[in-house]
Amino acid sequence: MEAAFHFVSPATDTFNFAMTDVNPHLYPLTDAARVCVREVVGSRQSDQDTGSSGDQAHQQLPCTGPCIASGVVNQMHQGPHDGAWQRALSGVALTFNVTYEFSILWDAFRGGYVAVDALLVESTSLYNGDDAPVGEKAVIGPMDARIFIKGE
Repeated sequence: MEAAFHFVSPATDTFNFAMTDVNPHLYPLTDAARVCVREVVGSRQSDQDTGSSGDQAHQQLPCTGPCIASGVVNQMHQGPHDGAWQRALSGVALTFNVTYEFSILWDAFRGGYVAVDALLVESTSLYNGDDAPVGEKAVIGPMDARIFIKGE
């Protein structure tokens, strides 16, 4: 079982990925959810029988390349859940205006389930900006919505 998020990179930069940290109220979560970021390189057409009149419904499915970054996330970890972010991948190089897929894979042999409400993709330069003075106006790029201003 695999779930995927698709997005277009707003810049050529390195990005960190975090998933919502879900509290397992009624179900156990896995300690080995595999995550992967890959480039979407095209699409393929899928034929799906509607079953009503024999007509075929055509659906475009993303074709993806190999993982450019991957890892394993322990969703059973101790600590606060619900509302927190759990780091999935760090320092993944993405290219401006390219579509990517972030997928999370559940392994039935490991036990537990995978639960993700949202995905947070943050530019690393967001946290490593320069020390230039900030004027009265600041231009914020896509996905860069956190501003920290140091006091003098």
